[in-house]
Amino acid sequence: LLSGKFNIIDKQHISGYRISEAWANEQHFNFYLSSSIPFISSTLKEVNGELKLLLEFPMSTKDLTLTVGMSNVDEAGAKMNLQAEIPHFSIQQVYNENLKKWNHELGKIDVQTPDTELKSIFYTALYHAMVAPNLISDVDGRYRGRDQKIHQLSNLQDQQYTVFSIWDTYRANHPLFTLIDQKRSGAFIRTFLRQYDEGGDLPVWELAACETECMI
Repeated sequence: LLSGKFNIIDKQHISGYRISEAWANEQHFNFYLSSSIPFISSTLKEVNGELKLLLEFPMSTKDLTLTVGMSNVDEAGAKMNLQAEIPHFSIQQVYNENLKKWNHELGKIDVQTPDTELKSIFYTALYHAMVAPNLISDVDGRYRGRDQKIHQLSNLQDQQYTVFSIWDTYRANHPLFTLIDQKRSGAFIRTFLRQYDEGGDLPVWELAACETECMI
């Protein structure tokens, strides 16, 4: 942990950030948390060099929902992302929306076989193929570049991505994307070019706007 902080906004909202150093040598994580009910107290502790925040809720609490927005840019971006993506506390609505999205993505390939086990294996593998790259730009088009500066996408319809294990994925995963997801494939390539402009080279094994230089 390089630095971190919690900001208690009120009894239902908390924001904060964490900058860590590990595989990514400067990873920025900002968050904005919203609670469905007010908490009674908050206690900040340091455990093994890590900041921990303890929240106490009323003993009568039966149902508690926490929603968290994240951003690689700043806490304001995390709040905007949360308000844009989950402006409610309905877990069922989140489930239904994600089920619809995954059915759309996995439905791009239609496997015809009576063998349900083969179907399960195939669609599990297809799901794993879509776990990365990950979206890293905020809803307003801002993103942290390879130079650790904040940049703005000129086209808000475009998106910036991260987690490019290119040496693992160039053989099969990215060729698959060119067949079933041309839109994201184009966004990946534009991300590569922006990373080249901001970092001086194309991604080798890029993570959280940092080049890990892992593998060839």
